[in-house]
Amino acid sequence: MDAFTAGDAPGEAILFVFDHLSWDDPGEHLQLLQDKINAYLGFIESGQYRKIGPKRKFDRFIIRVMSMFPPPSSVESYFQAAASQMEKFDVRLEIVPAD
Repeated sequence: MDAFTAGDAPGEAILFVFDHLSWDDPGEHLQLLQDKINAYLGFIESGQYRKIGPKRKFDRFIIRVMSMFPPPSSVESYFQAAASQMEKFDVRLEIVPAD
C-alpha cells in the first residue's frame, strides 16, 4: 500500500498507487499496475483497511494511480474496462498523470 487516506466525502477512502515507471515497455508496465491494483482490490475486499482506520466506516473507495509519465493511448482501453468493472463494487479507478 503506497498510501491510504480518508476522502472528502463521508465514507470515502482513497488508496494511492505511486507509479514512477516509464512506459517504454507498455505490456510489462501494465502487468505491474494490474498486479498492484488487484492487490489493492484484495485489500478492500478482505476488509484489511479496517485495521488502518478502525474508527471509520468506509463504503466507497478510490484507487488513485499517480503516474509520473502519461500512459500511452494503447492502454486507455484497459483502464476504461477496469474502471467500469470496479464501479460495480463501489470502487473508482482514477489515473492522474503528472503535470
